[in-house]
Amino acid sequence: MRYFTKNDISSEIINAKKQEKLEDIDITLYDGNDPFHSVIDLYFVKNKTKLESISNQVVEESDNYYYYQIPFENRGYGIIPTKVVITTDVTDYENIFDDGHGNLQVIIDENKIKVGNIFYNSGVILLYHNDLIENITSVDIIFKRKVEFLKREYYVNVNRNEFPTSANDTFLDSDAPYPYITNIILFNEYGEAIKKASLSKPIKTEEDMLLILEMFE
Repeated sequence: MRYFTKNDISSEIINAKKQEKLEDIDITLYDGNDPFHSVIDLYFVKNKTKLESISNQVVEESDNYYYYQIPFENRGYGIIPTKVVITTDVTDYENIFDDGHGNLQVIIDENKIKVGNIFYNSGVILLYHNDLIENITSVDIIFKRKVEFLKREYYVNVNRNEFPTSANDTFLDSDAPYPYITNIILFNEYGEAIKKASLSKPIKTEEDMLLILEMFE
């Protein structure tokens, strides 16, 4: 059994993208009489205190807003601009999409018409209640979010004679001079298996070698 020291391990943070899809989401309509309407005005509307400062992202004041916030567990480190598509049950257009500046638009007769805003960090979606956006009961939302992975590399020096036998019974009955590595298992200090990797191609142990194992967490 092999134990690793900090000199045998390196790690780094990898930024990546992950697609998410939320289906049959109930999106709430708030009219001017609802107390939450004033909260929307306060944090998101032009010329007032904004929760997020994004270039060209301005919400127009409206008597009614459809409001939904993508949960943190789904949006993570933030939503990636230009990767948002909202499908509604409105028949005048197919999808609502974002323009990369926080504006939500529809295309009608080849014309782009703004119908709302999305705030990428907080995941807030606001749609203006008008002739194009009305009587919505639920929506589907497809988007890509930012994710971070911790990549660890384990450096394993394998000496030619370090593993002279195999767990494979067929090896014991063969004339092969060296076993092959097909699986690698990492153990913690208590002897418990915590990581296992299966190699796509067996490695023959006839020479000394350095194995670099990449693990993503």
